[in-house]
Amino acid sequence: MSQQISWQAPEYYFKKKSGAWYIWFSIIAIAILGFALYTGDYLMFITLLLLFLVAYSIANRKPDVVQIEISGKGIQIAQKFYNYNDLKKFWFAYYPPEVKLLYLEPKKRLLPAVQINLDDTDPNDVRELLLKFLSEDPDGQESFTDRLMRKLGL
Repeated sequence: MSQQISWQAPEYYFKKKSGAWYIWFSIIAIAILGFALYTGDYLMFITLLLLFLVAYSIANRKPDVVQIEISGKGIQIAQKFYNYNDLKKFWFAYYPPEVKLLYLEPKKRLLPAVQINLDDTDPNDVRELLLKFLSEDPDGQESFTDRLMRKLGL
């Protein structure tokens, strides 16, 4: 086993939206915004309008392909480097063909887990290398937020 694994993968999961997705998104947004106007809650209207605009832009943004490298020094994802000393553990959410993710948990409590798309990389090779530097959480799983965003197509 090599002391280094590298691959390229989209920075996040992307699913092309159907026309029906846009219709349902619009219906739900208009209904909720209409309710905010009907109740006279203009602050809620503006907040939700901004939320829907951000969600729409996220839904349409295609991911960049990034270079990922795991080595004895740490983990490089595009321009961001993660030293093993700053990481607590790792786990996989692996349900091919849709979900093939590696998660890294930082030692700092307030930082979210780092999500890495494995794409076609063998998770067993990644596991074998990472176990030399980090402990694996066998009970770790895809976060609720990540599952929700994927199910909503965002």
